[in-house]
Amino acid sequence: MEVEDKYKRLLIGQLREELTQKEQNELFAWVYESPQHKKLFYELKDIWDSSKIAQPKNQDRQQEEWAKLWTEIEKLEKKTDTLDGFLWSRNLREIYKIAAILVVAFGASWFLLNQLQTDDYNTLEVPYGARTNITLTDGTKIWLNSGTTFKYPAKLDQKDVDVFLEGEAFFEVAHLKNRKFNVKTSTINIQVLGTSFNVKSYDDDDQIEATLVNGSIRIEGQLDHKTIREPILLKPNQQATFVKGKSDFQITRIAEKSPQEDSLNTQAPATIPLESKASLTIFEKVKVEDYTSWKDHVLVFKSEPLVDLVRQMERWYDVKIEITDKSLKYSRYTGTFENETIEQAIEALSLSLPFDYTIDKNEIEILTKKDS
Repeated sequence: MEVEDKYKRLLIGQLREELTQKEQNELFAWVYESPQHKKLFYELKDIWDSSKIAQPKNQDRQQEEWAKLWTEIEKLEKKTDTLDGFLWSRNLREIYKIAAILVVAFGASWFLLNQLQTDDYNTLEVPYGARTNITLTDGTKIWLNSGTTFKYPAKLDQKDVDVFLEGEAFFEVAHLKNRKFNVKTSTINIQVLGTSFNVKSYDDDDQIEATLVNGSIRIEGQLDHKTIREPILLKPNQQATFVKGKSDFQITRIAEKSPQEDSLNTQAPATIPLESKASLTIFEKVKVEDYTSWKDHVLVFKSEPLVDLVRQMERWYDVKIEITDKSLKYSRYTGTFENETIEQAIEALSLSLPFDYTIDKNEIEILTKKDS
């Protein structure tokens, strides 16, 4: 498939965050025109996002790796003017930059991540606005969401493997006989044998969520210095939600986490603020796709308070959002964002809730809706 020069320029401009709103609209109209266009765009975006966080901490090492990169790019430019069947007459250096980061310059010398290494552990840090995934040497697959720090041992051939998470991750843990795989957050520990599950544990969130897709997990630990006396066992399609900052420890079981209206026009003020919820709630049945879709570039909100939704969007888009109209903080929103720009997402929200807003680069202010 050949790509017109205009769309090559728009693709590169979007990756470099240089497009106007009009140019973005034109690009995304082209992206959604065919499955091939969509596949190309999101593959390039994933690679670009990874390359943005592939910066060695050591400055000398960084310069050395970039020197290698540009040497290989120059070799490629002399040999060919194609990449994966696409003819690139302009911006060739930018596209080679993306590809070379993956397959030429660095090889196995360091991950396409902001990776710190100690004698025993590797640490991956994913910045706001980026997402990534890795496969460990034991076959375990892990997807990491924006603003996540993940620490894992250099050696995985041991009876107990402890990994540490701050942020959100989806795990597909490889089953190894007599091996325990433990995910540790600031509050809870999750023990698994071989299973798929999602953990959301950001320091600045009011709650922690563990959602099981298949297999089984065992949860133990402490909530605000109060020990969970009996380990909690989750079965597929169950979710455990822990609320921080409670003065006492209570467990509530709810048969099903009922979805709210799926309309994009949902506007219901929160009747139960987070502060009044039980310390631990076990939902016996949830729609797990709503809590794992982020790894497929989809954000799903089900009757989400605006104050919580904004926090997620700040991480997702790497922006700062301020709600100046405090009456909107607990207004609820139901909807799905799939590949929308931040401008498109805010516009959709403003039509639903409703509110006015201003955007100044990466800063957004949500204002009281003016009467027309």
